[in-house]
Parts: sequence; structure tokens; C-alpha cells
Amino acid sequence: MKERLMELEEAVEFVEDGFSIGFGGFMFFRRPMAFIRALIKSGKKNLDAYSINANIDLDMLIGAGCTRSVNYAYLGMGQLGLALNFRRAAENALIEVHEYNILGFASALRAANMGLPFLPLRGGFGSDIVKDLGFKTITCPYTRQKLLAVPAFNFDVCVIHAIQADCYGNVQAYSPTESTIDYEVALARAGKRLIVTVEKVVSPEEIRKNYDKTILFNYEVDAVIETSHGAHPMSIYPLYDPDVAHLMEYMSCSNDPKTFEKYLTKYVYEPNSHNEYLKLVGVC
Repeated sequence: MKERLMELEEAVEFVEDGFSIGFGGFMFFRRPMAFIRALIKSGKKNLDAYSINANIDLDMLIGAGCTRSVNYAYLGMGQLGLALNFRRAAENALIEVHEYNILGFASALRAANMGLPFLPLRGGFGSDIVKDLGFKTITCPYTRQKLLAVPAFNFDVCVIHAIQADCYGNVQAYSPTESTIDYEVALARAGKRLIVTVEKVVSPEEIRKNYDKTILFNYEVDAVIETSHGAHPMSIYPLYDPDVAHLMEYMSCSNDPKTFEKYLTKYVYEPNSHNEYLKLVGVC
């Protein structure tokens, strides 16, 4: 087996300007934020960003001017309010906005996983979402029923954050039966390349000892990057919770492009700035 370990700066080079990129995570959990900060710092542009249940990940990329389009079933900050960079960019037509329903997004992932050009759906007729996305209709050859044909995603790169992996790219979750892990795995398998950031790199023996927690295997993974607190300011159960104070600062800064640029300078562009913040607040 080939070792997959590398640094963030190396993995970011898998992404080229204009690429389509799928991001894992769900609401406040398992966002690959260390990779997103590195992506912004590298100056990548015109990305087509995808996330079924997006918040700070896509919003930060939008605010940093990295995105050409955003593709999602939800994009907001949950109980904290609206995703303000997203709202401002959408209102001013600075980005393309493609909204899916959850079943449509999941079907596009499943089609990609199965190597199919599309999957048929019964529901969705009459929706502006279907109209805006340009879904075609087909007729079932057996029942003559009219169905929607949801085209498969074909990401250039996918990025997820997990609790641990070994150096060969065998990736584990704390609780593989947790419902949103199924989405994570489907997204991970929907691209040409897969980058996985993890809280900890463990030995292959540790992976084998807890084989039931393995969700992705070495032949599926192109890069493994050890990033302690790599989901911060979001969370990864059971290691740490969302950093609410930091998220409130993010919300305040993202209310205006000038203050958001100061946020990026403070936490993204300055060398080791985010790690210094973690030390300052006693997170690590």
C-alpha cells in the first residue's frame, strides 16, 4: 500500500482554478475548515463549491472571493442566523446560486457512486428548483410513468474531515452508524480525487483493531492530512464542541466586506494565526 500522508499546502495543489469541489460536514459538525483556510490562503478562484448542508464552509469561500458558484440544499448559519457573505453575493449576483432539494442532491451523489449518468426521481415536478437546475424528464419503459432524471455529480475534488486515519488512507468515524456519515461517504466517493483531513493519524494496527469504524479505504483516498482541531470553529464529536464565541465574531465580521477582510487577515492570511488563536483561548 502507498502512504498518503502530506501537508495541507501539498493537498491544496490538487485543486485548480475553476474546479468543482465537494465539501463534507453537516451543519456544525466535521467541516474541513483547516483545508478551507488553506484553500483561501492559496488564492484559488472560480471554484464551483458543493455542500448538501452548508454554512461557514461555503460562506467563508464566498467572502474570500474563491467561488464562481455554490450548490447546496441549505446554506445558512443555523441558530446563529443567515450566512451573510452568501446573502450579499447572491443579492448582488456576484456568484451563481444553485439550490437543490435534499433528495435531489443525495440522488446526484448516489448516481455518481453507482457510475450512472443520472438517477430517476418521482417527486419534484412543478418546483422552481427543478426548473432552475434544468432537470430533464424521462418515461419509465415498464410503467410509462413520468420521472425526473437527476444528473450525477462529477466533482474534480472532494474534501472531508474525519476523526482518524492511518498513513495509507484507511479512514474511520467515531460512530459510522450516525446518519449523516452515510452522506459523507457518498460525497467522498463522488469525485475524481479525495482529500481527507483527520484529527489524528493512527497506526494500521489501530485501524484493524477497530475495523468496524472504517468508512473509507486506502484505494479511495489520495491524501491524508493530520490537522488537530481541523474542524474548528465547528465541532467533531466527541472531541470538541463548536466555538460559539469565535462563530459570533465571524458573524459580526461577515456583516460587511471590509470587516470580513480583517477577519481573513487575522485568522487566515497571517502565518500560524489560527493556531495561535487556539492556543490563546486554551483549545490546544
